[in-house]
Amino acid sequence: MEVMIKKAVSRCLIAVSMFGIYSAAASAGDESEQSVSNAFTLCKMLDSTGQLTQPCEVSGWGSRVDISLDATAAQARTLCPAVKGMLAKNKMAFGPGWTMKVSSPYSGDKAIATCPL
Repeated sequence: MEVMIKKAVSRCLIAVSMFGIYSAAASAGDESEQSVSNAFTLCKMLDSTGQLTQPCEVSGWGSRVDISLDATAAQARTLCPAVKGMLAKNKMAFGPGWTMKVSSPYSGDKAIATCPL
């Protein structure tokens, strides 16, 4: 089980690094529009890994990206700094207050990790 979780997190990180190049070509625009656009791009990256237990969702109103991953809270928290670092490296910026809520199939609607974006 631990190996599967590490593979899932690793695949998510690979997707973030591969798709992060997108941001260099993104047109300049309103910060909130750019944040929403970046959120959908992040979702596309994470969905492409095949490791999420539900499709990624974006809440522009809630300034949030929601993902579900078969992981423990400790494992999910390791994803936060890695995703944030990859986003920064690839200049994918989010406006103030944007977060990624990580839940698991066992946590219901409760977050097992919340990552500032």
